[in-house]
Amino acid sequence: GNQSYTYFSVAEQVRIWSDSASDTNVSVLITGLDSNYQIQTETVVLTNGATGVLSTKEFLRVNNLSLTRVPMNVGVIYCGNSGKTIELCHIEVGAGRSQMTVYTVPASVTSSFSVNFCNLSGATATVSLAVSASGTPANSEFVLYNQTVPGFTTVEKTGLVANTGKNVVVTTSTSSIAVSVYGYEG
Repeated sequence: GNQSYTYFSVAEQVRIWSDSASDTNVSVLITGLDSNYQIQTETVVLTNGATGVLSTKEFLRVNNLSLTRVPMNVGVIYCGNSGKTIELCHIEVGAGRSQMTVYTVPASVTSSFSVNFCNLSGATATVSLAVSASGTPANSEFVLYNQTVPGFTTVEKTGLVANTGKNVVVTTSTSSIAVSVYGYEG
């Protein structure tokens, strides 16, 4: 569903599950940070989509979920706490990886803002950016799509304007991209 960037206050195991019990043998790569803010990854395989599977590692932040092989998911794949009461992120059917809403315009305001993508790695990465009515943007809502960000550089998108309820949705090809949204609400 539509949500802002949610995270844990302390590192904990995450559960990966689906809204379809038919999601079996689906391999999901979790990328995030441990309790010391170090990048870590773990791959889990769903044996029953609805029940899900618990990670062995504890995550303070989950920055990305991606499918690592076929079969692709037939339902929405979720990542959250072990009790499935907190959703951190999800993979829509056919998307192959998660998208994160990093900012939502508050009620009764219009926001003028910029978004920075800073590549903290030496490897080239790609980013996509949408200003969307939901957490899952339509093709027409993307303002950047698979934009290349060379290693150790920053790409900035300026002059963006959005009204109440619009979401800034970001997808990155790697967890080494730091995203900053800044501007004015009025």
